[in-house]
Amino acid sequence: MRQVQVFKWEQQVIDGCRQSVKVPDFTANFHQFGQEADGEGQSNPVAIVEASDGQVHSIYLSLVQFIESAATAGDATTLRDYFAARAPVIIGDAMLRCGFCEESIGMFELESRVMIFTALSEMRGEYADAMLAERAA
Repeated sequence: MRQVQVFKWEQQVIDGCRQSVKVPDFTANFHQFGQEADGEGQSNPVAIVEASDGQVHSIYLSLVQFIESAATAGDATTLRDYFAARAPVIIGDAMLRCGFCEESIGMFELESRVMIFTALSEMRGEYADAMLAERAA
């Protein structure tokens, strides 16, 4: 799994003027890209990442940077990671598993979104495990 640096916006005073500055927040494991509805009919691309404490976050792409290149990370990617990344599982599947209907995606509180993205990650892992079991059979 590839490591990413997650950033946050912080207000700082620079030369007597208050400015928003992008500063490092934490490092995390990248799981996949996704889309997040903004509640106004628009969706924004996000990265779904897992922090070292196990919490799953949905982060706007402008606040995420891969720490190493894909070529360097290739050696660390397992076959399970490969299958999980290509699992035919979408966010709607995870929402249904959590008991939500797809039409309400933009109305969730952060806790519900974390639950949905955690379910999505688990479902992709289940798919990968099934693919590995099929290969072993």
